Amino acid sequence: MSTPSTRGRLVGEPAAGMIAAMMKTRWTTITPSQYPWEQAALDFVRAGLPDHDPYRAWANFEFLAHDGAIYEIDLLVLTRQGLWLVEIKSRPGRVEGDVGTWTWADREGRRISVDNPVLLANRKARALSSLLKPKMAAQKGAMPWLEALVFLSDPDIQIDLPGAARNRVAVPDREPAEGRAARKGILAALINPRGRRRRAGLPGRDRRQDRRQAGPGAGPGRHPALAEGPAGRATTRSRI
Repeated sequence: MSTPSTRGRLVGEPAAGMIAAMMKTRWTTITPSQYPWEQAALDFVRAGLPDHDPYRAWANFEFLAHDGAIYEIDLLVLTRQGLWLVEIKSRPGRVEGDVGTWTWADREGRRISVDNPVLLANRKARALSSLLKPKMAAQKGAMPWLEALVFLSDPDIQIDLPGAARNRVAVPDREPAEGRAARKGILAALINPRGRRRRAGLPGRDRRQDRRQAGPGAGPGRHPALAEGPAGRATTRSRI
């Protein structure tokens, strides 16, 4: 969810040979994105997700929380680990700040300070988890844990955030190229099994915790890039 005037050059698929996958039958678009940069980010993730169980994805929807708040969700992905609520941020430029506030500088030097978008993503994850738990209990099903991630989809973002300010954030995956190192990003975070979570920059999790009915916030993840803060926008997304 972002409203920059200039966009990065994210293409709608991972680097060739990086992820041998493409989600075709298990991806559900509730409402088509109105924004080409957001759609490019969704296409990037979709191109790298496996098209087999347990993976599923739902893009662009709204839900009404118990307190009456309406939340917009960019992407919800079911993986072997659990559910990931993915908040997309596509603003290019440079970001600095701390766990509470980030300052974004665009390529023209304009600066804007915003709340850390992970804070809003976590609120959405908690609200969605509390909404789903009673439904799962009524069906005698176990509620998978649900965590939030912020996906900074611009491939050329510059990060200047210390320590915990980088938690729960992912960037586009990429292969090594001349003068550029390989980088694990959003696809590594979503696809890697439990044993690889730390190498993907996210916290480890044991099998007992995977079997619990867990909500969001079970430990912050960390990825080598971060995003802009939340920006309001009009939407015609469907609600669930």
